[in-house]
Order: sequence, then structure tokens, then C-alpha cells
Amino acid sequence: MFTPRFEIVYADGDTDDDPTTGLDYDISAMAAYASVDVEICPGFIPYFGIKWEEGDDDPNDDDIDAFNSITDIARYTPTFGMENAIVYRYLTSLGTHLYSGNFNRTGTQTGYGGISNSSTGDAPGLLMWGLGAKGKYGNWSYKAQYMSFEFDEEPTGVDDEVGQEFDLRVAYTFSKHFTIANCFAAFDPGDAVEDLWGSDYDDTALVNTIELTWRW
Repeated sequence: MFTPRFEIVYADGDTDDDPTTGLDYDISAMAAYASVDVEICPGFIPYFGIKWEEGDDDPNDDDIDAFNSITDIARYTPTFGMENAIVYRYLTSLGTHLYSGNFNRTGTQTGYGGISNSSTGDAPGLLMWGLGAKGKYGNWSYKAQYMSFEFDEEPTGVDDEVGQEFDLRVAYTFSKHFTIANCFAAFDPGDAVEDLWGSDYDDTALVNTIELTWRW
């Protein structure tokens, strides 16, 4: 009835001769994830969880406390993964990598990890908590979820509230070879986005996607 998931990760190492500052940086950072699915019946499986990635609290020292994974494909994970969710896209205003759902392009310090090694050393990290439900009724399936995002360590003069997202995906499977689905996603930016980019970035983002999936 219960499907728990848990992960804890520690990154340790160092970087050599930053071309901008000429400094070596010591890397010491952590991340953790936990969630549980509760299968009440095949048509109703509620779930909830939390994800934490440590952020850097001082961009001016020679330590990197921000956790940056080699890459991050949260878009395809079994609990909060959603093919067309907004937070899993490559967005400059959020500092997200494609598929990642974190904000590790936010910052200015040379770092480590991420797609093409592009995550910053002073990335603010994140705290995400969310809940949702999914299920199947015959050929129909659905998934609806809510996620709230905050910076673990907010940059100077920036609020910690990044925003919140709601996703809804409904699909109909015609056969084992073909499925049609509609995914609606909405992201409401928090004060952190406006602090970083200005008042023009306070509008709610809406995306509606039709998926046609063929399998052989």
C-alpha cells in the first residue's frame, strides 16, 4: 500500500584555480529527498514529499556549500516527475536547467556539476515540498500535483520564496501503441523572482500541452 522513497547525497572535493578569482574552492554540500505514495486503490494514489538541496551562504569565501548534481532529471522521476511541468524547463528567470527543477544557474561564482558543468558555486539551493494524487480508471489516467519552492540560502537582498506550481495531466490510452494526453501547468512566481529580475516578472506562467505518444 505504501511506496516510500528516500535519498541522501553528499558532494566532496575541490576545484583548481578559478579563472576569475584565481582561488581554489573546497566543495562540501548535501542534498536529501523523501516521499511516499499511498495506494488506496488503483484510481486514487495520493503522495507527498520533500526535497532539499543545500545552498551556499557566502559567495565571497573559498568554500562551495551549494549542492550541484552531475545532472538532474527530476522531470522523469516517479513521484513528482511531470513531462511538461514548467519548473522542469530551461528558464533564465528561475535559473533552472532543463529537466532539473532546481535553481542552480542562479549565482555568479564558478561552480561544478549541472549540464555542461554550468551550475554555480554560490547557487542558493532549494527547499521543495509537494503533494498530489494519481490513478487509473480503465483507459484513463490522471496526475495532479502541487509544489512549493524556496531558496535554502537566499542571495543578498532577495526573498527566499521562489514560487509555487500546479500541474494536471489527463491521458487516454487507445492501445499499447498510442496515448493522447493533455498537461496543464501553472507557475506563480514568488518575491524572489521579482527581487532578481524586477516587477515585470510577477505574472503567473501558464502552459497547456497536448501529447501524442506512439510506442512500438
